[in-house]
Amino acid sequence: MLPFGHFAAGGLTAFAVAYTQPELTPGQTNALLLWGGFMGFAPDLDMVYAMKKNGTSKFKLEGDGIDHRELWPHWPIVWIAALFVLGLFTYSSAFWRDVFLLACICPLGHLLLDVLDYGVALFAPISMKFFAVNNPKVGVPLTEGKQGIAYWLDFLCQNHRHCRLTALMENALLIIGRVIVFYELSVQTSIVTAIIVFVMLAIPAAAFWIIIRRKFSSVPTFQ
Repeated sequence: MLPFGHFAAGGLTAFAVAYTQPELTPGQTNALLLWGGFMGFAPDLDMVYAMKKNGTSKFKLEGDGIDHRELWPHWPIVWIAALFVLGLFTYSSAFWRDVFLLACICPLGHLLLDVLDYGVALFAPISMKFFAVNNPKVGVPLTEGKQGIAYWLDFLCQNHRHCRLTALMENALLIIGRVIVFYELSVQTSIVTAIIVFVMLAIPAAAFWIIIRRKFSSVPTFQ
């Protein structure tokens, strides 16, 4: 799953946690949503290291180079151990308790979503065998020779075409996330502000889907 899908999943997890904590202030609730989004994305920070070591701004999902999903931020045992360690502490407020809870739960949710396509080494570092529902350790087929923005646009389009299960889940998370943002803003500010922000979020999403539809009409289907 792509980073914005993981961010949405983390934010939705944080919203569920905040919903059970009525003592949180609106500011704490908003901060918790941001914490959840960041921690949902956090395991993919290893992409920066992998790209630097590989000397490229492209994904190295196949062939030579470091695969970022083989690095320790994508090992379940790391986050399970963190959950046990953080569980030993007593926190001064419900807010910080929830933050540290999300710091363990959201990364594990990230790895669970990554199992949908390409996979994760669930038993790393003992075994680096990847487990996946679809396309185990099979990268997204890309157009050769593309660089920069053209490469990433091609990657996004082909990812949505090739990893259909992940794309479906990702879009569902993003739609639900937008609805929740709309609801929170309408409660905390005004319905007008909520509508403006919702439209601002919807425009780039609509533009992206238009690009994908046009690109798919000119690209052969993968077998």
